[in-house]
Amino acid sequence: MQFWPVLVQAARTQQVLSYDTMAKITGLPRWTMTRPLGKILAYCQQNKLPLLTSIVLEQSTGKPADPSFNVPTLDLAAEHRRVFIFDWLRNGCPTLSDFEDAAEKLEAVVT
Repeated sequence: MQFWPVLVQAARTQQVLSYDTMAKITGLPRWTMTRPLGKILAYCQQNKLPLLTSIVLEQSTGKPADPSFNVPTLDLAAEHRRVFIFDWLRNGCPTLSDFEDAAEKLEAVVT
């Protein structure tokens, strides 16, 4: 999944990214990002990692578009700090299967 290395590099350099920037970097239309970012979010949640996708923000609001981040108990600035200081290179890049398994497990819990 080409989003993971982009997000990890942004985290390592302590940068947040807009969805438009992600579209330019990946060459994919903005509207296609929901599913892959959702799989990465599920992977992070299930593996108790900082929420890597929290650094992808709407340019107009400065907030993630994903409703998972729209909870009053989430301190987005603190989550960004956790993302920025985490050693994302320690375990290498997860496989596509890792992301899909995480998404399936999350979907099974929700339904």
